[in-house]
Amino acid sequence: MTGRLRGKVGFSQSRNTPFQGLAADGAKLALWGLYRAGFRAVAFVHDKGLIELPINADHTEAAKRIDRILCETMEELAGSIPIACEFALSDRWYKAAEAVFNSLGELQKWNPK
Repeated sequence: MTGRLRGKVGFSQSRNTPFQGLAADGAKLALWGLYRAGFRAVAFVHDKGLIELPINADHTEAAKRIDRILCETMEELAGSIPIACEFALSDRWYKAAEAVFNSLGELQKWNPK
């Protein structure tokens, strides 16, 4: 775990602190990994990251690389806990965005309904 301790908190808070700390550490390390790989992270809110990609990029390959960096980084900290990421491609941040693929398996831009 993260080695964090909290004083003067209730039972639930004291039990949740190591997990929140682990998630925070994993997120920061993952963002560092993305930066080192040449990606531009423009926002991170709770458990959602916003990564800016060039318009002419291979978005499918970029999403796979981002997913791999995020998951592998968190797996280093989480041990045997299964780690998974979800992604979507859109021209602005939407909480409800989902991955959309064409018949060739290429990531397509998600549009709100």
